[in-house]
Amino acid sequence: KQWGVICDGNGASGTNNSPTVQAGVDYALTFNPPKTLHVDGLVPIHDQIKIDRLVDAPASRPYFSIIAEGRGAGFKDLLFESNAPTNPTFAIDGNAFLRMRFQSCSFYRMRIAVSDWYTQSLHFIECSAFNYIGTLYEAKGGAYDIRFELSMIEGGGGFCYLTNDGLYTADPVAGCSISNNLCQNMTSDAIVIDSAEGVAIDDNYFELNGGLDIKLDT
Repeated sequence: KQWGVICDGNGASGTNNSPTVQAGVDYALTFNPPKTLHVDGLVPIHDQIKIDRLVDAPASRPYFSIIAEGRGAGFKDLLFESNAPTNPTFAIDGNAFLRMRFQSCSFYRMRIAVSDWYTQSLHFIECSAFNYIGTLYEAKGGAYDIRFELSMIEGGGGFCYLTNDGLYTADPVAGCSISNNLCQNMTSDAIVIDSAEGVAIDDNYFELNGGLDIKLDT
């Protein structure tokens, strides 16, 4: 609210807070360590928010956080919701990402990401996702240390696809974990793993999925 954000989101409309949220992010990143951006209420945004910060460098630690309450690295206690569920809407864009943590976040009528590039160290802990079209999270260029734990995934096309189509990199899928989740009412395969060297899939509960619960290819 320091930047004039109007928390009037109601799931269908509301003020476009993209410029004011962007101003808050840009201001927080001028500090070292960066300030934490606190969100108080439902904040509609109509445009992409850019977090312009080096990832794999000493100057980029500690991490920048956007949280609803409390403290944490990454994103915590946030609701990501789309008011256009039939459009391809994502919480993060499809670029290569490193070291992002989502703690106790919810994704409603939108997906997390589809990436053509190698992705590393994305953690989704105690999150929920429901009523979305397509695959919730998909890495097509290899992946390392992608983790879904203690999460509830319901009513989507697919849950987590970790593969490498060979278009950009030869990196395998390795060191990933999908554990202690609930996954039900998928319209297609729930989990798809391809080009893997090491993935742990354990203690998950599956029910009423339209395709395979777990599909392992090469």
